[in-house]
Amino acid sequence: AERFAEIGAAARQVRSQKASQVRADLLPTITAIQATGANSLRAIAAELNAREIPTPRRLGEWSAVQVQRVMER
Repeated sequence: AERFAEIGAAARQVRSQKASQVRADLLPTITAIQATGANSLRAIAAELNAREIPTPRRLGEWSAVQVQRVMER
């Protein structure tokens, strides 16, 4: 049981690091999109989709909720 806890903790740390890297990579793009006047989460998501920027999991299209989560992280 202790070994499983260690594996789980290591996996969470890796996921957290990947999420932080995704945020660092996307924030300049999101900031540039906001500078064009797209201030709503939906507008930012639409522009990310128009630019064909993949979602963090590379599944589907961007949604307002995904943009919010990236910005909050």
